[in-house]
Amino acid sequence: MTQEKINAYILKKNNSKLKLVKDLYFPKLKKGQILVELIYTTVCGSQIMEIKGKRGRDKYLPHGLGHEGTAKVIKTASDVKKVKKKDKIILTWIKSRGNNCGGIKIKDKKNKKYNFGPITTFSNFSIISENRCVKKPKGLSDELAAFFGCSISTGFGVVYNTIPKKKSNISIGIFGLGSVGFFSLIAAKCLRLKNIFVFEKDPNRKKIAKKLGAQIINIKNAKREILKKNNNRLLDYCYESAGYAKTIEKAFDLINLNGKCFTTSHPAEKEILKINPHELIKGKKIFGSWGGYTQPETDFVKFTRILNKNRKYLRFLKIKKYNFNQLNDAIFDFSKNKIIKPLIKC
Repeated sequence: MTQEKINAYILKKNNSKLKLVKDLYFPKLKKGQILVELIYTTVCGSQIMEIKGKRGRDKYLPHGLGHEGTAKVIKTASDVKKVKKKDKIILTWIKSRGNNCGGIKIKDKKNKKYNFGPITTFSNFSIISENRCVKKPKGLSDELAAFFGCSISTGFGVVYNTIPKKKSNISIGIFGLGSVGFFSLIAAKCLRLKNIFVFEKDPNRKKIAKKLGAQIINIKNAKREILKKNNNRLLDYCYESAGYAKTIEKAFDLINLNGKCFTTSHPAEKEILKINPHELIKGKKIFGSWGGYTQPETDFVKFTRILNKNRKYLRFLKIKKYNFNQLNDAIFDFSKNKIIKPLIKC
């Protein structure tokens, strides 16, 4: 295999900008690996936590980052069957069919090693494990496909995969209108739900929620407002993606005794969740969702079809586009909640 030169953003130490390291050389492809050329990538809250060191000790420093994007297949190992050269694919951290490969180490000109996991996307080329990609469905743009790897899988998936499809009178709450929460709201609209309540502080995001037909709830008086606006009933379902133990607790507090609370976020390592066990005994349920219960191979096709039929909702997704050399700017803007989601052209 002709080795490709890689330009990759590397996390060298916590609480610092990523360093663009050029002219790296990947090793030869091993069993189950795919060499890809990145088209688009984006930033997730998980990367912000890694950069800030909020996920505990990072034993892999220095390392690459990024776990969602769109790419073109350059070459595959001989045993890879699910994609072929020139295919456009969605890169995702959610495991699917295919070989499950470990991480790799690559070297720079001075023979210094950098760690890369089974999927990294903050680079112009990358080596991906076969089970971390899916062929891009027909009719899906390269731009929107980049969000399928995490935001759509998690946010859209957790609502679509847990709400009964024939009950439009269900009441749901959505905590946090970041990229995951936004797609949860889109899923609720696609399911034609009428009683949607959003918990969000940012004024611009409140406006988006209102335009999409959701009702905004003041967190301080949340229970009183929910009862007033929801026929004296608490919520049937509540979806939390704000990323704090306190917001998970609040989401659980606002469901009725037959209600279900789902959290897709992972708060900082030292945050502890406290809930009343008596409410569990009385019937409330709380779930942690790993990637929205999404099965990439089947659900990506399904979600593409649904979103294409409901394009009118996607116009509310405020995306800011960045060039590859602006990746640190995208990370900063996203971490400061200046944008719902960045899109980086690789």
